[in-house]
Amino acid sequence: MIDIIFPADKIKKGSRIVIWGADITGMCFCEQIMSLKHADIVSFIDNKIETGYRNIRTKKPEWLRTNDQSYDYILIGSVNLKSMNEITRILTEEYNISRDRIVAEGYIPFIKSSGIADINSPYEITEMLRKSGDNNEISEKSIKYLIDTLNDQEVITAIRSLFSSNGSVKTRLTCAYILFSVNAGDGELLESTYKILKKCSMSNPIWSHYFMFNFLNYVVMKHPEFRYHNYYLDRRKIMSDISDLIYKNKKRKALVKEKRIAIASSAPLLGGDWHITKLVAGLANGLSRNGYDVAVFIESGVYSKEDFFIGTYFVKTDGLLGYERSNRKAFDEDIPVFYSEGNSMGEHANDYVDKIVDYNPESVVIFGADRTCATRILYDLFPIVFIPTITDGSIAYFHCMVCTSITPFLTINDKFPWISEKQELMECEPLLILPVCENVYKREDRGWKEEFIVVTVGNRLESELNNEFIDVICREIKNRETLKWVIIGISSFTYISEKYDELVKKKKIEFITYEKDLSALYKIVDVYLNPDRIGGGTSVAWAMLEGIPVITLDLALDGCNWVGRENAIHGDYNELVKELKRLQDDKEYYMNKSITMKEKALKRSGETHVRGVIEIINKAVEIFNQQKKEGE
Repeated sequence: MIDIIFPADKIKKGSRIVIWGADITGMCFCEQIMSLKHADIVSFIDNKIETGYRNIRTKKPEWLRTNDQSYDYILIGSVNLKSMNEITRILTEEYNISRDRIVAEGYIPFIKSSGIADINSPYEITEMLRKSGDNNEISEKSIKYLIDTLNDQEVITAIRSLFSSNGSVKTRLTCAYILFSVNAGDGELLESTYKILKKCSMSNPIWSHYFMFNFLNYVVMKHPEFRYHNYYLDRRKIMSDISDLIYKNKKRKALVKEKRIAIASSAPLLGGDWHITKLVAGLANGLSRNGYDVAVFIESGVYSKEDFFIGTYFVKTDGLLGYERSNRKAFDEDIPVFYSEGNSMGEHANDYVDKIVDYNPESVVIFGADRTCATRILYDLFPIVFIPTITDGSIAYFHCMVCTSITPFLTINDKFPWISEKQELMECEPLLILPVCENVYKREDRGWKEEFIVVTVGNRLESELNNEFIDVICREIKNRETLKWVIIGISSFTYISEKYDELVKKKKIEFITYEKDLSALYKIVDVYLNPDRIGGGTSVAWAMLEGIPVITLDLALDGCNWVGRENAIHGDYNELVKELKRLQDDKEYYMNKSITMKEKALKRSGETHVRGVIEIINKAVEIFNQQKKEGE
């Protein structure tokens, strides 16, 4: 059965084509073209894949510059609209290829047992989604295509109506998945989705696990305003239900070795340069050097196709083992690092806990616990210290929680209750991982003039930069000739490209896809502009180390925690712009802010953090032992 249809009507029969992309989509196009004898495939173009397919060689993109007469069309082997647009931009702007020689179409139709049903109307779409409630007739790739292309408000309304009216859990969760993926969700939809998950958590714990810990957790990171009053309490109930079904017969060994610590991470450690890896390694190495036996345990959240009903997004993999060698370099040699093993989420979850139980530590320090329900089981067996990687409420079970500042967490709890009576919040200076500056950058090398350069950094900026924020900043950029905004972490932003294209063309807004040496870059910029988001603390801290003033709202919790509430902006985006103006216009004010930022960052040393965590570990052991005594 063909999932991907190549656009035959856009390519003249008998013409010569190259296919950009030698992966699955490009190969699927190739198979159809060769089968139909529609055109002559000259080569594949791919920068990463070197092997050919069906005796067709793969060339690097540079080949296009010197072989202009060797082909008639370039067929982009992708069905992701963002990818197609970006590749088209590269071909036209960087390779000077005429737009009429580029074919950037092709689609994945809905699949049903009787054949292919094209996407023609809201009715047809909702009928296909409705049928998926009873079986798997709908193609998982069709869901991906729908997410990539959905911009019709009538279709969005129809899917929202189907979510509300349909009785099938599968259909309703699929509708929720689509709506949240296209940013058509809200707090009401989130609350309704959690009600569904609570009902099905006992019968389908893996579905609930994925939606709660992976998908919806990411949604709320993008849209913290979606949280409703009982958000954390609902999540806690689902966590307990899942843990009761997944984990069986976990018992602690009788003898406990003092000063033996397990550091457990459900946050992925994606190599030695990854900021979470550095945080985990910094604490592990610090505890080890203070006389503790330390081992690190990493849970790989792997889902198999058998676990779920939208198969494209959940595949069997080796989890995090591909990062093992790079991770290993971050830890001292005497610290063992263990990875969960298995072929499904359930197997990985149990193996993760079993390895910790077998190690039998005096206490467990947990990072990123809102990605797993393991803390529900570990809480009954060991003293738990929880170190959150973001400033937000949590459903983790813990005896003590490490906070940079308790106040923001209590403020969250007033709006969205999550802290139980016996849980202890304890303040501790955060661990500041010092960046390594390997380069010396100059403004002129980047074509930057005598401008006031504002920088924003993040790996989720597509969702963190909301339109209102962008509008306010771009208005100021238009009004100030020397103001420039450098956005690091993405190659483009659709809203900016469409509404503020003239600023991009004039290079008053510039995108940098990735910058490895942030410390070197910070030395040639003026201000760090932090979006209203959860996360981003590491990039903020590194900017502060370089004496870069950070502009952040007090609602941006991680940014606010680093700069201090006294240095954050209390108000809206307009107040944020006032601060930007003052920093640009008032040199003395700028210098004082620069000194304040650097001094504040330098106070947060690794030794101070480790000493603070040791005190909190001892407190957690005390609370755990008291609870056990009361239970007896």
